[in-house]
Amino acid sequence: NNKTRVFFFIGSGDAISDDLQQEIENHNDIIIIDVEDVYRNLVYKTAAMLFISTKLCSSSFVMKVDEDVLFNIDRLYEKVVLKLYIIQSVA
Repeated sequence: NNKTRVFFFIGSGDAISDDLQQEIENHNDIIIIDVEDVYRNLVYKTAAMLFISTKLCSSSFVMKVDEDVLFNIDRLYEKVVLKLYIIQSVA
């Protein structure tokens, strides 16, 4: 769906690897936040992600998912986004 955007937010840390740099250049979907990417900084990383998302997107909602979560974006679209669209269209 062309209305869905996916971004990956990562904390700063060591130098950017060649693979990561290539990913950034190819897809332009990675945002590096100036916070060390460690568990104790998760609240800061999440706050920065939400703030940046409000500047990048005019969206009905923003969702945060960690790498240890299996997420099916098609299922979300089917179960949530389409229903929101239908509700908004009827209202």
